Amino acid sequence: LCIFIPVALMGTGLPALIAVAARSASTLRPVSGRLVFWNTLGSSLGGFLAGYVFLHRLGLHATLVLLGAGSLVLSGACLLKARALQQAGGEASSPRSRGGIFAAVAPLLGLASVLYFSFSEDITRQTILEDGYGKNPARGETGLVEINEGPLTTSWIFDGPDSIQVGAGHVSLAVTYKKYWSTQAIQGHVPMLFYPGTGRPGDCLGICLGSGQSFGALLMYLPEDGRLDVVDISEEMIELSLRNYGEYNHGLGKDGRVRVHLDDGRHYVDRASASSYDIISMEPPPPTADGVCSLYSREFYSGVRRILRPGGVFMQWLPLYRITPADTLGIVKTQAAEFPFTFVVKVGRDDFMVLSYPSRPQFELEALRQRCRTFARENKISGSRWTTLCRHEMSSLEGVLSTVVMGPEEISGLKAPMLYEDDTQRLSYSSGDRELLRLYRGPALSPLAFAALRLSPFSSLSAYFNPPLDAALAGELERERARALAFFRVPDPAHLASQVQAYTRSVTGVERAARAIAVAARYDAALKKEAAFEWIGKALDNLPGAAQPVQQRRVREMVRNRIAVYYAVTEKWIKALEKGHPGSPLVVAMRAELEGYKRRAAAKNARYLFP
Repeated sequence: LCIFIPVALMGTGLPALIAVAARSASTLRPVSGRLVFWNTLGSSLGGFLAGYVFLHRLGLHATLVLLGAGSLVLSGACLLKARALQQAGGEASSPRSRGGIFAAVAPLLGLASVLYFSFSEDITRQTILEDGYGKNPARGETGLVEINEGPLTTSWIFDGPDSIQVGAGHVSLAVTYKKYWSTQAIQGHVPMLFYPGTGRPGDCLGICLGSGQSFGALLMYLPEDGRLDVVDISEEMIELSLRNYGEYNHGLGKDGRVRVHLDDGRHYVDRASASSYDIISMEPPPPTADGVCSLYSREFYSGVRRILRPGGVFMQWLPLYRITPADTLGIVKTQAAEFPFTFVVKVGRDDFMVLSYPSRPQFELEALRQRCRTFARENKISGSRWTTLCRHEMSSLEGVLSTVVMGPEEISGLKAPMLYEDDTQRLSYSSGDRELLRLYRGPALSPLAFAALRLSPFSSLSAYFNPPLDAALAGELERERARALAFFRVPDPAHLASQVQAYTRSVTGVERAARAIAVAARYDAALKKEAAFEWIGKALDNLPGAAQPVQQRRVREMVRNRIAVYYAVTEKWIKALEKGHPGSPLVVAMRAELEGYKRRAAAKNARYLFP
């Protein structure tokens, strides 16, 4: 009703006005023509002024008040004109008639409505706080301190004692922790740290400004005659970011090497000259946000490759806490389809970046050590570690290299449900498993998306470095990476290897079965379901009648772990285990857990008309 009634009144306004103004058939055509002309002109002018002048300068609330007051003035003028025409025509109008009463009461009601609305709480502020990001628990103790409204988007700043957050609409685009290191700032260092060779990039391009921290980090490496082009489609976001984040983005708005372009990222890339940039860095909104899928398509990556220089690097955002496993595979494989030399790198707890190179990169370890010293000068980085379990500082050589999760060889072995193209835009609505978002969000979703990836052994990554990584360093990096990925329950390779060796050395079937189930539990914690069930099979091979309550409880927990996601895999393996070990107490326990889930899911779906 809030939309239908005003729209209905607006739609009937012009026909009613024509009916009143055209007193005879002979005047219908000239009168209606003039009214339609002025209505068209007024609608066009009103739309332009409201969107590009009033909204930007006054805000939505004051603009609505202004439009309401203008409508009252216009309606009052129309009533006076109608009354003058009646008197000129000798027609008498009774003030007690229905029309006379309505003509007297309607302006008063309109005036009362405008006055009430003008003194009420700002509608934009109220909407953000009560229906937008303001009700998100992630904002913590921050308060809404600034709003910037415009024709494209409404941008805002939430500030508090511990963090400052910038966003648009209902989406937070950047969070800066005042007492802790910033993920966005680390993002800016990644393409510089993993820049091939020993030289420094001279020309950089940043698309989607956000807080500007990642682009500001690039300035720490650029030479004095370097160039950083920053492109964003929202004037409101540019103004808000440069005005509030100068302390955190290294004075991005005041640096002479920076040129800010108000433009669409796709349009800018399409118009840029070939081989224009050494580094192209992205800080877009989440991939599944409205319209953002065009920055994750194969056509866009083809344009990026065209304007990237042969020895350059391109970086894209991969937020695992906002995308499903199928989305994750699709994003990585689509980028790798245009850039065969692609890597996945960790930059935060569950923020990852996809680094791509037009040709095979060669990373110089000595140059990387020097860049690590620059990285250490970033705010709150020196002395920090990725997790409390890590043994190396994040700005050390070991800390930086431990962020590499996947390399080209493992990425080539991934199987994605689809590659994203402009014509399909499947990323914007579903890659095939979007129903998971009904069950998992944020930190609960990240492990599922991470499980779709594979870890590249540093022994296979060694050839990309000069000199190649020696065995001791590669082994330490494997262990440090497991510590840095503790949130995803990645098993320590040394500990896992010792468990496997203990299984191999075991003599009795009871001992080997217990060791195998322990290894299975390690894999299951990391959501490597196939490996986990394979080790359960090894336990049954050694002791088919295993029936200890502890073992039954552990296999039940493995079946129950993310069963809504891995139901098909679990069903497949239970059938295989039933066939190989019929009547085994462990398999019977696994089947009972699976059937229990099926009954609960059926009961839940029965409550819905369309489950």
